[in-house]
Order: sequence, then structure tokens, then C-alpha cells
Amino acid sequence: MTVSQQYARSSRRRPPQRRASQLGFTLLELLVAIAVFALLSLGIYQVVDGVRRADQTSAALTERMNSMQRAMQLLHNDFTQVVARRQRSDELSRTPLLSVGDGLLQSQGDGWLLIRTGVANPQMQLPRGHLQRVAYRLLDGQLQRLSWPFADMPADSEPQIRTLLSEVEGLQLMVYHDGQWQRQWQNPDALPNAVRLRLTVRGWGELERVWLLPAAPILPSDNGAPEGDTNGGSESGGSG
Repeated sequence: MTVSQQYARSSRRRPPQRRASQLGFTLLELLVAIAVFALLSLGIYQVVDGVRRADQTSAALTERMNSMQRAMQLLHNDFTQVVARRQRSDELSRTPLLSVGDGLLQSQGDGWLLIRTGVANPQMQLPRGHLQRVAYRLLDGQLQRLSWPFADMPADSEPQIRTLLSEVEGLQLMVYHDGQWQRQWQNPDALPNAVRLRLTVRGWGELERVWLLPAAPILPSDNGAPEGDTNGGSESGGSG
């Protein structure tokens, strides 16, 4: 057998070579690559979504905690600066110094009404006095603070309503006087020695705080503010 015959036989046995234009990925290889990419994308999305939800939960809890702190600070300021002063009314001598009771002010729990001092009004620039009437109530799951610009206001005057807390399930205020705790208080001649607040909030359970009330003599309505102004400000029609 000649050399040319041997070369021809070996050429017939050699598999055909692919052309450069025919080189690439097979369909199976593409499907595997797509599946791997999809799995990686799904894992990255779950991580990012988990971080986002954790951040939202943390922000909501922080805001809720801040709201609780603001509410407790307002309650502290109102209770520790309460004054024994009667409101001007048709029955001045029997007006309670502090009103506490279930359903007061349409509350769906306990409600209370008091007069406090310490309201800042530099140079009498704001339309309010140094004495202020404030109240608290529970309405539709919200702890609300009601405030009037002056201590003596008409009975039909609309208060400013501020929502302090939401998801509140229970509100109870008890007063301490003569060595015992009481649910109601309508004494026109004295303030209780202390108050105890029990607040039930969804997710937090029952919270309890106790405040001692300042002991002070009763201020008549015509001396509850600087001389010449019964409301501690330039009021021109706030009498009840």
C-alpha cells in the first residue's frame, strides 16, 4: 500500500471538524445557565427584601416607642403641674378641682379633666393663658389629649384634640386619698394625693405609672392667674 493510499484511508476515518461559525452553547447549557442565574437572583432578592422588612419593622417600633415616651412626658407634665383651681361656672362653689370617671368626655374607658399651670407664653404673644384646661380620654382605640387655650372656656367651646397613642385597649385612672385608691373623683374641695394610670396597649400589655400630685391651697377663679387676668393671659371672652 502506497503512502497516498494510507493517507486517504486515515482521512476517511477522521471525524469532520466544525466550522468556526458553528461553535457555541447548546440548548441544555443555556437552560442550565438561566436556571443558575434565576436561583442567584431569587436568593439576592430574598436577602434584600428581608433587610427592607426588618428596617420597616424597626422604624415602626422606634416611632411607637417615641410616641409612648411623648405621651408619658405630657402626662407627667400635666399631673405634676396640676393646680387646685375651680373653673368659673354657674355653680362655682361645687366645681370639681379634678374630674375623674368612667365615660367622662365620651371616653371608652376612664377620662379625666384638670387645670394645669406652667404653660409658657413669652410676652403674651400667643392667644392663651398661663393656666390651661386639659383632659384625656380613650376613643376608638386612641389615647387623646384635649386642651383649651384658657382655664375658663364656654361649655360648648371646641378643644384642640391630639392623638398620643394608637392601639390602646384599656385606660384606667385611679386616685389615692385618705389611704385608699378610688375609681371616681369629683371632690370640689381637694385634690387627691396621687394618681395611678393603667394603660393597656396591644403588643405591650398593661403599663402602670404613679404620680404624686402637688399639695397646694385652692386658688379661687379670680386669683388663679396674675392680677387683672384670670387666665394668665390677655383673654377677652374666655369666661364660662
